Amino acid sequence: MKTSLNLDEDIVAALQERADLVGITLEQAANDVLSVWLDLTVPYRDPQQRNGTYAGGVQPGVDPLKLSKVDTELMNEEFLAKSARSS
Repeated sequence: MKTSLNLDEDIVAALQERADLVGITLEQAANDVLSVWLDLTVPYRDPQQRNGTYAGGVQPGVDPLKLSKVDTELMNEEFLAKSARSS
């Protein structure tokens, strides 16, 4: 499905940086980030339900406010790995 989003310039810049770092398109980077965010913040969705309704509660142990820290740590690891390969 194709859609349009109005994103802040800093968000687009961060997505583009991530895409360049990992070697994917901006669209793929946006899809990846949104997928992870939805998996961690939206109440559990039963994959057997095709109508998009949700069952159960929010998964325990997930703090959406700390996702930024995890993202930064992952980006640092990716950067270091890429730097080591190019050395």
